[in-house]
Amino acid sequence: MSAELSDPSSFPVAPPVLAAHFARLEADLRQALDRQKVTFHDVTLQREIDLRYSMQVTELATPVPDAEFTERTGEEILERFEEQYERINGSGAGYREAGVQAITYRVRAKAGLGFPVRLPTVPRADGPDPAEALIGERAVCLDSQTGFVPTPVYEYARLRAGHTLVGPAVVDVPTTVVVVPAGATGHVDHLGNLVLRYQ
Repeated sequence: MSAELSDPSSFPVAPPVLAAHFARLEADLRQALDRQKVTFHDVTLQREIDLRYSMQVTELATPVPDAEFTERTGEEILERFEEQYERINGSGAGYREAGVQAITYRVRAKAGLGFPVRLPTVPRADGPDPAEALIGERAVCLDSQTGFVPTPVYEYARLRAGHTLVGPAVVDVPTTVVVVPAGATGHVDHLGNLVLRYQ
């Protein structure tokens, strides 16, 4: 999992700018991990900046020290960039005098699930009827032959284990929309997965 922030500028930049960019990215990543509702172990965050020489079009992802940002940090990052550049393009290929540009700031998160894996479960419904998750109806075209037809719309966050949706139906999820076609059913399992079955 990673988070990115685009802020093209000449490099090095002031330590407070580096600190602010990476603090924001790391906070975003931790929130994203928390949203998974999974117990992660050994979470590590790796910082990097995409750097390039001025007027070039290709950047190199350059590691950023995992330490407090000081006046020396920018120089350390430049040295790592130049080492990578010369390793790829040959000794003496770098030319710092042309100027260096920072394009994208990035933080990558790595985490283990541990053993046994503990996954979040959803509450169990009293029965298969998903009426409590129904939020309305929408004209949806799921078949070119039938055209737009009124279709029930459910909110994913309100679905419970044991609910069964009979197609056609639409499920609104924060990151996408799930369609249960006509002739299919969607069953919510104990982990909140919507399992589609075709009759």
